[in-house]
Amino acid sequence: MPSLTTKVIAVLSEIDFARKYYALYEQLSNNSPQHRWSKEEIQSVLSQTSLTFKYVSSERLFTHRDLSGVTRMDLGVRVPDTEAELLLEVGQGDEIAGGPFQLLAKQVAEQQHKGFTYDPPYPWLPVSTEDDLRVAVEFAIDTLNEFRRKFSND
Repeated sequence: MPSLTTKVIAVLSEIDFARKYYALYEQLSNNSPQHRWSKEEIQSVLSQTSLTFKYVSSERLFTHRDLSGVTRMDLGVRVPDTEAELLLEVGQGDEIAGGPFQLLAKQVAEQQHKGFTYDPPYPWLPVSTEDDLRVAVEFAIDTLNEFRRKFSND
């Protein structure tokens, strides 16, 4: 039976996650990030989504937890400066897999294309405006939903 990490990377590969993440990075990097985001501004954008997020102050991270049977899926959003970091963590029992989107995108792309490189190697998403942040958050939610459907069917 494959490890949870292997299954997470396989499902992300099936939903074309790496291509979508790098395309979003390219789209958002055309803007110059200059806005420093307050907790309240991030919370305002997150409150307009279909999910409920909880703030973890020690990590400066907003998280949403999705429970499906014995599987736990956590979606995280962190905007410490002018760039957003999105996270996906999947847990089953004591096993946990996943991580920051920029790391997962690299792992998926390397699995799909031998010798894959990208510059920068682990890009966070530049978010200059509320619309940029909304697009990044919607991408994260869409990824979670697509991942959940595919993960549950495998």
